[in-house]
This record gives sequence, C-alpha cells and structure tokens, in this order.
Amino acid sequence: MLKQDIAEQERTNLLFELCNLNTDHKRRRWIGDRLAKIGDTRSGLGLNKYGLPDIEWLPVSLGGEIEIEGNYFTVQPFYVAKYLITSIQFESFIDNTFEDKAWWLGFPKKFVGSELSAPVAPYYNYPRDSISWYDAVAFSRWLDSKFRESGLFQQFQFENYQIRLPTEWEWQWMAQNGEEDRKYPWGMWDKYPRSNTNEEGIGDSSTAVGMYPQGSAECGAFDVSGNLFEWCLNNYESLTITDVQSSELKTLRGGCYSYDRYYASSKSRSCSFPNFSFPSFGLRLVVAPKIKIDFLNE
Repeated sequence: MLKQDIAEQERTNLLFELCNLNTDHKRRRWIGDRLAKIGDTRSGLGLNKYGLPDIEWLPVSLGGEIEIEGNYFTVQPFYVAKYLITSIQFESFIDNTFEDKAWWLGFPKKFVGSELSAPVAPYYNYPRDSISWYDAVAFSRWLDSKFRESGLFQQFQFENYQIRLPTEWEWQWMAQNGEEDRKYPWGMWDKYPRSNTNEEGIGDSSTAVGMYPQGSAECGAFDVSGNLFEWCLNNYESLTITDVQSSELKTLRGGCYSYDRYYASSKSRSCSFPNFSFPSFGLRLVVAPKIKIDFLNE
C-alpha cells in the first residue's frame, strides 16, 4: 500500500472515531494534532486554489425575532462559517496584504496594522487565537474584497450581503437554533464530550477545529460552544454598532477552553476592549446583510 493511501486510511479512521460519542476529550485533542501531522484534508479549514480561506458556508435560512438584555432584534437569513477561522487561513491574510491601509480604514491610528500577537495553538488546523476585534474586522474586510475580486461571492443568494463578523443577535440565533431556543447548540449539557471548556482539563489552549461533531449547532457549525471566544460586531453595553473609532467594549460569545460551561451557553455574554488579543479570542465569519461600519465595500 502506498504511503499516501496509508495516511488516507488513517484520516478516515480518526474522523470515524470522532463520531463516537464516547471518544474522550484527551483523545479528541490527540486526533486533531495527529491530523495536522499526517495532513488534515477536511474541507473548510484550509485554502482554496486562489490561496484564500476555503470556508464552508452554512445557511441559517430562517430569520426571526430575538431578545437580548431587553432589546429586540430582527434576524434575517444568513450564512455562517462551519469552523472558526484557522491559523493557516489567517496566515493567508498576513502573507497577502495585511499592511494595506484599506483593511484598517477608520481605526485609531495606533491600531492600524499593529503588530499581531503570536498564536498559542501549535498547528494550522487549530483556530487562530490571540486575535483582537480590530484584527478580526480587518480580516473580514480583506476576505470580502478578495471574494468579490475572485468571483466567489456569486455563490450567495443575496447581493446586498457582505462577509463580516456576526452581530450578537445573529450569533445567538444560530447557536440556539432560532425559535427552538436551545441552552447549548446541541440542546442540554450532559455527560458526553461535546465542547472544549475548562471542566475537561485537556490543556492550556484550544483543540483543532471540529473535534466535537456531537456539539455542533443545528445548522452544522462546529465549536460554537467552547474552544475559543468569538468576536461579534456590536458594542457590549449598548448593543449598538458604532464607527470603528469607538473604543467601547465589544461582545464575545461562545466561551472557551479556559472558562467553564456557563460561558459556553447560547445566551452567555462576555466582552473585551477591541484592542485586546488574549489567547482565548478567535473569530468566525458570516455572510449577512451589509452593515455600514466603514466597511470597504459599502
């Protein structure tokens, strides 16, 4: 048997093992690391033929009304990335036009193209950690522009949409499966390994993306609960979206490996300043109605 065939058989076996609900947390972490070493060929976590992030976009097709802290929002149908943005996907931004001022338009000058924090996670198939809100917005602007240049935006049903960070209400709508109002993306917390939170004690960083298929949201998005906090577009206290000059606290959702399951629930809210880039901070993107916040393609 060829070496390539042996690696493919091992990949198949490892991914099958992930589908076993009784595969424990430590084993799931090991599987992610092993996939990185033999070649993680899953779609949605690497790069496409243009050298751009090969994101698998999932439809969240039913919109509706949602309440957060006494405020009511209307959510329209949108698309969400299956995985958090991985290290190799974010690296394509750094290697490409990271310093182009267009992606940092309107930011406070001291944060324009500022030096990135180094990631803690060791492999390319891990979610990119240590990301600030400014980094996340710049990345989304870049990807939106590149998708349009390459004709990749034509796959989407709606012309007045853009690639961006989710609003908090979009994120929660996806996590709780809309009107079903799930406490966690899969339903209720139970004894099975569905999410990387600190109760599991499996390490001081995230795991590779997609190691908990039984913890996915109904739409198919992985790691919505646990692994890394996910930046949202809006301000935390006012739940508004202001210009990018604002230094107001921004919302984080989903919990992470270093916080307990309370923070990983569909409605738990967290926040940080937009220039902070802790190892527990990552990002997930959506394709959703355009929001005017000094985005490049308004």
